[in-house]
Amino acid sequence: MAADGLVLCTYDMPAEKVAASIQRARAAIGTEKFIGAGFRAFHPEFADADALRANAQAAIAAGAGGLNFYCYGLIPAARLDWVKQALA
Repeated sequence: MAADGLVLCTYDMPAEKVAASIQRARAAIGTEKFIGAGFRAFHPEFADADALRANAQAAIAAGAGGLNFYCYGLIPAARLDWVKQALA
């Protein structure tokens, strides 16, 4: 693999599928490369902060080294609190 790693777009996935996707990617590229999980903090992907936090925790537990929030600068202020909670 010529890249330093990858970010998986885990949009529209329940937490179990996020974890499975991260685990498959980790198995494919090994432990030396970076894997991040990409999320959209917009409707309809997440109904509330708990759902976003569950997906973020699933990604980290499965081996993601970071989280990426799509269009971070466009996320409504109320949902920025969701991101903060997911990162806590």
